[in-house]
Amino acid sequence: MTTATSMTPMTDSTAAVRLSDSESVLAAAAAGASGPFGERRRRGAERFAALGLPTRRDEQWRYTSLRVLEDLSLDPSPAGGTVSDADLGRLAIPGLEGFRLVLVNGRIDAERSHLDGLPEGVRVRSLAEALSARDAEVGGALGSVADEQDEPFVALNDALLTDGVVVQVAAGVQLAEPIHLLSVATGAGSGAGGSAPLHTSRVLVLVGEDASVVVIEDHAALGDEAVHLTNALTEVVVGDRGHVEHVLLERDSRAAINVSSFKSRQGAESRVESHSVLLGGRIVRNDVNPRLEGAKADSLLNGIYVPTAEQHMDNNMRVEHRVGSCTSRQYYRGLLPDATTGVFTGRIVVSDDASETDAIQNCQNLLLSDDARAVTRPQLEIYDADVQCTHGATTGQLAPEQLFYLRARGVDEPTARGLLVHAFAAEGIERISVEPVREWIHGQLVGRVPYAVG
Repeated sequence: MTTATSMTPMTDSTAAVRLSDSESVLAAAAAGASGPFGERRRRGAERFAALGLPTRRDEQWRYTSLRVLEDLSLDPSPAGGTVSDADLGRLAIPGLEGFRLVLVNGRIDAERSHLDGLPEGVRVRSLAEALSARDAEVGGALGSVADEQDEPFVALNDALLTDGVVVQVAAGVQLAEPIHLLSVATGAGSGAGGSAPLHTSRVLVLVGEDASVVVIEDHAALGDEAVHLTNALTEVVVGDRGHVEHVLLERDSRAAINVSSFKSRQGAESRVESHSVLLGGRIVRNDVNPRLEGAKADSLLNGIYVPTAEQHMDNNMRVEHRVGSCTSRQYYRGLLPDATTGVFTGRIVVSDDASETDAIQNCQNLLLSDDARAVTRPQLEIYDADVQCTHGATTGQLAPEQLFYLRARGVDEPTARGLLVHAFAAEGIERISVEPVREWIHGQLVGRVPYAVG
């Protein structure tokens, strides 16, 4: 079945929200109690009120401060906003073809979207529309992967949820072309002590047995200095032998705070690839949490983060091996120029009945400035003796001997440095299957980091 996008009416919560004031979150959630997410909003708000805005006293947020949010008045239902053809042209990824769904400030823009030609068995539609139609599969899956127990921003996403996107791929369907979810933020706030829009994004991907899909989740902003908070949550449920490749392109404005969470649950012999490309944002938090629940499931967590100026990027990984004979790989690389900060926390959790687990975790950071800083925290939590698990982390600068090798062969110094920077990033980029996306990322490196040309 081919399903076009729709403009399902949503219930807006107009009350301003201060994340340091739980009562304002409860009030905003209650404003949408009559909509399809009413009960979920209530539970999410209560959970957020119990957890509170994370601080550095919370171990998982030890190296990332959110004090900028404490006094910021957030609008959870920013005004409509529009994008033009020229805007979409500037945000386009050259050569990327396939199906496109455009969201503007969290709302589906059917006119700018292109889903014509979706094959039988693939549906892309509004989450509110699916729930209003009492789709049992969607209703049962929503929230089934995202655990609110100790994650405030997951709870906040539920509390302020008004709509989202659901991608359903029926058993046996192999979708050759990617689905591009382009989410554009148009509003801007006044910054510290003032007000700013809060964009709540929710994506649910349901893939049946022996099915496959590539989803590109692309967060962009109009205006490089736009102040806002983006809170994005993606849940992926994959059946036996299913395959999902998810690519997160985070290119928010340099003044924005972006918190993205990716949660997946895998059946037997399934494969989930999570690729994170972090480029924008004043403060960026990227949480990735796959759960391998079927025997011989395979998970790949691959990421590259390239902050500039004083940007702060925090990657938090948690891979859960819940059954035996599963494989996981984590490969993250950071390019850190200027006075930037990169944080990586990676944890592999192996349950007591997950024998024959094979897991590798690796994070590498390249410091391109004396003022850049990297924090890496690789962790293993293993409750079964019959496993193969390794972790490692390195932080350093461009190797002088490699520069000497290239200079001795007639390569000038800027070009030599550019070659080494690109070579460092290339391994992670090349793991992405979509060639236009790979080429676009390579292009983004030029001008973003010192000596990235040549």
